This record gives sequence, structure tokens and C-alpha cells, in this order.
Amino acid sequence: MTILEKYWTFNAVGVLLFVWAMSKRSDDPKYDAVAFGVFLVFGIGGFFFRCPRCRRPIIFYKNTLMTGPPRRTCGRCGEELGKVKTGKRDH
Repeated sequence: MTILEKYWTFNAVGVLLFVWAMSKRSDDPKYDAVAFGVFLVFGIGGFFFRCPRCRRPIIFYKNTLMTGPPRRTCGRCGEELGKVKTGKRDH
């Protein structure tokens, strides 16, 4: 998987967990805390995904924090984030 594919998969799981927690909200108030926690963890999820070349979070462009989807190229080094495969490498 590429970095962008991992980012979008991570966000899709976050949305599903958030919707699930909000649907259970009327049954038990503890799901409010679960929904808030899911929102926080997946809201800052872009910081977990970094460019493999320069290690900068993919949600930054130049020196500013982007709102919205990340760009296909790294703002610092120009690496194509949609083409770089991540995971175990054969040496």
C-alpha cells in the first residue's frame, strides 16, 4: 500500500468507528466519550503518516498545516506519495 492509501484507509476506519459510537450514544452515555476519543485520535491521524524520504508529516505543505486531504507530493522534498510503497522491503 502507498502512504496515501494507508492514510485514507485509516480515516475510513475512523469514520466507521465514529458513526458506530454515535449510533450507540442513546443506549449508554459512555459512548459519548468513545466518540470523542475516536474523533481526537483520527483527527490527528495525519501526523502518523510521514514522507519516507524526509520524514515530514504528509498533512503539511511547505510550512503550513493543511486542512483537507493531503497532496500527492511531499511539500518539502517533492516525493510522489501516491507511488511510494511502504512496508517490508527486500534487501
